[in-house]
Amino acid sequence: GRHGYGAKLTNIFSAAFTVETGDRERGLVYRQTWRDNMAVCERPVITNVGSRARDYTLITFQVDFKRFGIKSLDQDAVSLFGRRVLDVAGCLPALRCSLNGKHIQVASVQALANKFLSGAFGDRAGPSIWNSAPRWEVVAAR
Repeated sequence: GRHGYGAKLTNIFSAAFTVETGDRERGLVYRQTWRDNMAVCERPVITNVGSRARDYTLITFQVDFKRFGIKSLDQDAVSLFGRRVLDVAGCLPALRCSLNGKHIQVASVQALANKFLSGAFGDRAGPSIWNSAPRWEVVAAR
């Protein structure tokens, strides 16, 4: 995201937050965890994994439900997270996305649109896709 606000804010409002990133060129993996809304910062662990290294960033977190005055996420919030993972997977097909340990793969923006709009058109044509620019696509449905 822009300037890392998403990760920082997630960390602030989490009971636990871990960032792990791999560096293929150096053969290293960096992992660090914060707890209690960043009040506790564990020492980073840097592991030399040699030729097994790959470039990636993994963020895991546990929402501090008490801070928000709730006991758990409601079904609407859970559905929203699932939808967002599908959006990212459809817009960035080369990116490996997962939700609750399950790999989510969507081949393209068109496949994403078809998934959400299938059955919505009856006998009419489904969504249309236009490649408007090298880095973005537009979906239109009537």
